[in-house]
Parts: sequence; structure tokens; C-alpha cells
Amino acid sequence: MPSAGDGTATKGEKEPESGPTSEAKRSHHKADEQEEDDDDNSLDETLSNFSSVSEDSLPPIHAFGFTYHGSGRILWPNDEAGGRVMDLQHNLWKSCLGGNLTDTRLPIEKPNFAEPSFHILDVGTGTGIWAIEMALRYPQATILGMDISSSLLPKDVPSNLTFEVADITEEPWPPRLYDFIHMRNICQGGISDWQALITNAYNHLRPGGHLEFTLYKPRFFGVDPAQTDLPSGELAEIGPACRLYETLLTTMTEALGLDYDPMSRIVGWLGDLGGENIRERTYWVPLHSPRDVVMRERSELMRQVFLYGMDQFNLMLFDRNGWSESDTRDLIDQVNKEVQDPKLRSSVRLVVR
Repeated sequence: MPSAGDGTATKGEKEPESGPTSEAKRSHHKADEQEEDDDDNSLDETLSNFSSVSEDSLPPIHAFGFTYHGSGRILWPNDEAGGRVMDLQHNLWKSCLGGNLTDTRLPIEKPNFAEPSFHILDVGTGTGIWAIEMALRYPQATILGMDISSSLLPKDVPSNLTFEVADITEEPWPPRLYDFIHMRNICQGGISDWQALITNAYNHLRPGGHLEFTLYKPRFFGVDPAQTDLPSGELAEIGPACRLYETLLTTMTEALGLDYDPMSRIVGWLGDLGGENIRERTYWVPLHSPRDVVMRERSELMRQVFLYGMDQFNLMLFDRNGWSESDTRDLIDQVNKEVQDPKLRSSVRLVVR
């Protein structure tokens, strides 16, 4: 949900003593099939056989008017409604990044870039919107988008983009090193071992490659420290329903064995792995309607994420923690009222790491 952690790190230039060599087996599809180039990025002379059946073949779960992944691990719907919110989140992040698709300045953007290839991996690609826009913006790059489900993936994509269906927490990754690995808003993916995921990602970076990680944090409401001198009668505070919701979100995900807030430990893991230039960036998105045109756009996108996304994510989570649907919807209604209350000038904190 709306508060996120996102960060960037660079892999050290020293070649790793050993790298991942196991073959990955995944369901694979692409608009125009093309052979992979044989260069020094590859960790195996023969690329993977992507023909095995994945968890995507499981029958979907229908509940609360939504459709969920058949594994039961994913608390976010993978239907049209869920995809709409994913795209809203994408547009919100792009606005925060000033129209850019990454916080990282990629080497491929430099005028003197002369490498024969540039490989990008998008982990948890969702609707594929980020991967598609990257493929269009950087036609010289080769991009792979991976997700546990194909239900939201389009068939008509740029020729330099491939989608694969795979469970990144269970199956071996593709036997290739990447120049840039992107992870955004994947906390709803039922991930219990974040350290293993980050380690896997780091080990699949080329020396000098970049990892960018964005994650919505359970405690996302806050007050922008730069927000001062509010108009009379307006309060820079968080409503009680929002505070209760944050607390419940943390306790309920922990009760299910899910870690929705790994950000504080990711820096340490990356440092231990030899990561360099690790940095974090924070964005504040007001929940009121600011005068600034750009901030107003972000505020409206955030409110739409709340409006359409609260039901989608929380109904399954609260149900598994013993709440009735009616009680859950009552709390969601209270949160949405506070979010739209013009007297409460609280903001949502977005973090890039």
C-alpha cells in the first residue's frame, strides 16, 4: 500500500569468485521470439528451457469480488481491478521521479555509451507497464520481466522485451548477469525470506551493475517535516483510523509469517555483499490538495490508490486474521474518510533505496 521504500545500490567492480549456474525452468512468452545474444553476460552457454508448468496453472481464487493467484500466497488481486491500481502506483512513482522510470541514472543514458548490450531484469513485473515503458525508452536494451502470474501480462510488447512466469522465491533465476535489476512494490508477493531474495538479485548483477528496490512500508503515514505554518483550523496530524490501520497491517502480516518492512535491513545485507554507493531517497506525498501543480498531481494519484486499492489488498489479509468482511470494510471506509479530510494535512512517505 501507499508508503514505500525504494533504494539503489551498485555492485562492486570485482568479478565474483562464483556465480549462479543452475538452469531455470519457467513458463515463457514473447511477442516476437528472438535468440539471445551470446556475450559475456551469460553464465551458461545454453540458455534456460522455459517450458515447465508454473504455479500460474493453478485455478484462481475468487473472493470478495476479486480474483487472486491460485497459490493463495498473493494478497493482492491479479485481475483487472488489481492491475488498475498497479498502474496508478507506477504513475505515482514516475511523477515522484520527475518523469523518469528509475531513480538510478543508468549508463545506457550516457551519450558515449558504447557497450554491445545492456540487460535489465524487472522482478515482479505485474502488468508489465514499467518494463514496456523501459523497452520503448531504451530500444538498445534487452529487458526481461518476471512475475508469478501471466494474467496481467500483455501479449503485444516491444521486440526487446520478454515476459516470463516464475516464482522468484522458489525457482532458480535465469542464468545471466544483468546491468540493472528493478524491484518495486513486491511486498504483496508472499515473500518471507527477503535476505535470500536480495542476495539472489545481487549475485545476478554484473560488476558495476545497479539494483533499485522500492517497497511500500506498513507504517506509511507521516507528517512532512518541511510542512509548516498551516492555515488556521488545519492539523498536521494522522487520523485515529489511519493509525489503527497501520498497527493492524504490521501485526497481521507478521502473524502470517510475512515481512512487509525489510527496508531497514536491506542496507546491511547489501553492504555485507560488497555493494557500493547505497543510498536512500524519501518523497512526501500530501493527502490534501496542495497549491503546487506537481504535488497536486501526486496527491490525486495517491488518493486514487487508496480509493481503489484498500479493498483489494486488505479484505484477504484481514479475513485470514479472523476479521469479518463488514468490519474490514468499516475500517477501510474510516481510513478513506480521514485521507480525504481537508483538515488533516498528513502525508504519505515514499522511500527509494
